Amino acid sequence: MPAPRSSRPLFTAAEAAFLRAVVRMGTVNPFLEDRIAAESEALGHDFQKVGRVMINLGGANENVRRVGARLGPLLGRIAQRLADGAAATAEERTLYQEACYYFLYDTFDVRLGAHRGGSDAPVGFYEAFKKEYTRLLDVARAPESPLPVEHLFACYFQIRRAYEHIYAGLLGSSLPVARLRAAVWETIFTCYLRSYLGGLFARLTDIPTLVTGPTGTGKELVAEAIGYSRYLPFNPETARFSASYDADFHPLNLSALSPQLIESELFGHRLGAFTGAIHEKPGWLELAGEHGTLFLDEIGELDAGLQVKLLRALEKRTFQRLGDTKVRFLLGRIVAATHRDLAEAMAKGTFRSDLYYRLCGHLITTPSLREQLDDAPDDLGNLVRSIALRVAGPRFAEPLADATLRWIATELPPDYPWPGNVRELSQCVRNMMMSRAYRPAVRQAAEAARDDFRRQLESGTLPLAEVVRWYSTVARANAGSLQETARRLGVDRHHVADKIDEALLARLLKERAGKR
Repeated sequence: MPAPRSSRPLFTAAEAAFLRAVVRMGTVNPFLEDRIAAESEALGHDFQKVGRVMINLGGANENVRRVGARLGPLLGRIAQRLADGAAATAEERTLYQEACYYFLYDTFDVRLGAHRGGSDAPVGFYEAFKKEYTRLLDVARAPESPLPVEHLFACYFQIRRAYEHIYAGLLGSSLPVARLRAAVWETIFTCYLRSYLGGLFARLTDIPTLVTGPTGTGKELVAEAIGYSRYLPFNPETARFSASYDADFHPLNLSALSPQLIESELFGHRLGAFTGAIHEKPGWLELAGEHGTLFLDEIGELDAGLQVKLLRALEKRTFQRLGDTKVRFLLGRIVAATHRDLAEAMAKGTFRSDLYYRLCGHLITTPSLREQLDDAPDDLGNLVRSIALRVAGPRFAEPLADATLRWIATELPPDYPWPGNVRELSQCVRNMMMSRAYRPAVRQAAEAARDDFRRQLESGTLPLAEVVRWYSTVARANAGSLQETARRLGVDRHHVADKIDEALLARLLKERAGKR
């Protein structure tokens, strides 16, 4: 038996540099440029730049394929060296172990993505995963024990789901969307993925997420991506996960319910707690179990009294049903969302600051559609095609998308603000399918105001002051400045300023922008 080669490193400097880059690929945020830099460092001249954001999703990334083709044989050679008795430092063994973690995920990525079952669907390839885990890691003998195989398998299934739901649910190639994806990833895994795998995964349930942003920007899609990417323990004896990942996401729109109904929906009630409580009912705080997520949409609409009760439940992780004294436990994770300016609401006293700070364990802001298109104009076509596919199906999607894009190019200015964001764009596609036309709301509001004024003017019922107000405002919208308006009307600028209707002016200016 050959003597241990104590004076020889376990791998060359080039091999070590490659392995360190691979480990970074597996631990940095996959939606930020750090991931691109790690891929470039690992491959050198073989790196292929195909976009600003790259991820490993079902083999779609050519650089990931090239890294895997190099990594597998290298790890095999290192494992053989260790089996032959090669001496290795603690640092070398740890680096080898971390690289094995990346290789295991890469090897089983596609099969993890194909698994759609939950607690009732056994995972047929777990034994193959376990066999490969044993082959690679039994020889490592790193200072830190390897992660348990069933836990690592559960984490990899979670990572694969997170990749898929973040990337497929949040469309676009712009940097604002890339930053949004990165923020969602950090909500799920924190910015320390290795620490998450090592134990933080069990501590994130207590950290709520607050999603803010304009209406129509996909806040519920963000919440779904978080909820569908929760950690699910894996039972190696039954080869099953503890639950179905898509069964424990519970959305509740607070703006659609009265305060009493919200309280009952959130906390539940006992029999006879109030008129109409003819049976016991568990609330969503209770039903969102240990691996569930409760999405509280429009949290800015929550009644002041319920804000206190929700704060107490979040602080203590306990609550009681209406009319009951039994203490129950909040086990699930909370994601809240609002389009309202909560800073302004707190200043006015309509939203509690202590609830705000408790809710935003992590704060995510969704970008407007205009922000996305300013950075990546081609995203308009991609979004329209995606919406058309959902609205009309594969047979009619392409002609509908083409017709919609032609209408937008002809009828709307390039800088149209899309005040309704992606929801408005969806409305535009649906209207094009139904009537081959779309009337933006800002135009409709201005046209309605003009028609109303014309009817009253023709009937002779308008007060003179109202006629002056309307005419001054129209003149201001056409003139471009207050000074030019005063010059055209032959009056002092301060005199005309008092006659301007700011709300009407805003509608007229938006209408003019829409016609440019």
